[in-house]
Amino acid sequence: PPTILRFEEPEKRHDTCMMFTVRGHPLPTLHWTYNNVELTQSEYIRTEMEVYQDYLEGCLVFRNPTHHNNGNYTLEVRNAMGVASKTVYGHFMESPFDSKALCGDLVSQ
Repeated sequence: PPTILRFEEPEKRHDTCMMFTVRGHPLPTLHWTYNNVELTQSEYIRTEMEVYQDYLEGCLVFRNPTHHNNGNYTLEVRNAMGVASKTVYGHFMESPFDSKALCGDLVSQ
């Protein structure tokens, strides 16, 4: 069956990367979810990877992520031999509008 050797928390590079390495024969297909909903890729969130003999290595790449991108990202890999999945919490930044701080400011005025 396929194996997820690595799937990591976001790391800031030129863009932000959640690095992964997946092994399997035949090579598995990748499927992404964000907070248990299928992740739609775009120019702002996309998969970039290299294919080697029996593994895939790459990143789920985020261009200018914000607090709206915080959440659980699940990588599911599948081939004829089986399925594997791993979930990682992606924390990109704090919300600029902390509701507790806002409420505290209103009460103190």
